[in-house]
Amino acid sequence: PAFEGDSSEGPDSMSINAEIREYVDYARVLAQEDPAFEEEAAMAYFRVQLDGYPAFSNGQCMFRVFEKHWKEISPPGIEDHTVRWIKMFSDRAVCDWLDFLSRFLKVSLLAPGSITRLHRENFGAHTWIAETEGRRLFFLFSPKESERLYPSMGGRIECIEGYVQAASPVDIFAPSQKRHSGFGQAKARSVVLQAGETLIVPSGWWWYSVALEPCASISQPFFNSSNHRFFTQACEDSMFQYGTLTPENEASVQEMLAGLQEEISEDIEDWNLVVTDGGS
Repeated sequence: PAFEGDSSEGPDSMSINAEIREYVDYARVLAQEDPAFEEEAAMAYFRVQLDGYPAFSNGQCMFRVFEKHWKEISPPGIEDHTVRWIKMFSDRAVCDWLDFLSRFLKVSLLAPGSITRLHRENFGAHTWIAETEGRRLFFLFSPKESERLYPSMGGRIECIEGYVQAASPVDIFAPSQKRHSGFGQAKARSVVLQAGETLIVPSGWWWYSVALEPCASISQPFFNSSNHRFFTQACEDSMFQYGTLTPENEASVQEMLAGLQEEISEDIEDWNLVVTDGGS
C-alpha cells in the first residue's frame, strides 16, 4: 500500500495502467518464466501488483455480487460489529449503509514474487485476509516488536486503493546491519496462506507478505469491542477518500462522528461487551 514518505522517483514508484485481464496474463508469464524469483532476473521480470482494488464498491464491477452475498464474505467465528456500526453511521450521515460497507472490502492480485511492504493497518483495525487463489507467505510481528522494526509514520493521502500511516523500511530478508541492527532481535510468526484459507491480523500487528505464485486475495478491516474507539476515524477517512468530507462540512462531520462514538460506547454497554485493550 501507498505511504506518505514514498519517493516519487525510481523503480519503487513505478505504476502501470492496465486492464485486469492484462495483469492476470502478466502474472502467469512471470510464474512460467521466473518461478524462483531469481535476483539476476529482477530487471527483466520486474514485479508490480494490483493492491487494494475496491472491486465491490458501488459503481464497480462486483457491487451487484456484493449486494447479494455480503453476509457470506466475512469469516465466521470472529467478533465483528463493523456492519452494525456502519448502519448506525449511515443513519447519522444519511447515506446507504451497504454502499458504505462495500468500500471497506479490497481485492489484491499479486504476481509471483510480489511483496506487500511491512506495515501496520490504519485506525487500529483488525483485518482479515481471505486467499481465493494461489499461495501467499506472511510474516507477522506483534506490537511489542515495533521498536525493532524502525517504523516510519505518515499522514493521510488521497488513495481509495488504500494507504498506510505506519510502515517499516526494513527489508526482512536482507536487513541493513548499519541502519536496522535491532531487527535481528525481533520475533516473527509466519504462515503460508492457501486458497480457501483466511488469516486474521489483530489490531496493532505488523505484517509483510510474498506471493509464492499468482495470488488473489480479499481483505477487510473490522472493528469490535477491543478497537471500537478507532471506528469513527475509519469512517472519516472513507468520507475523505470518496469526496464527501470537505472543508465546508468538516465541522458538522466531526460533530456527527463524536455523537456516533458516544452511541457506539453505549451500544457496547447495552450488549454487555467486554472492552479490552486493543489498537495502537
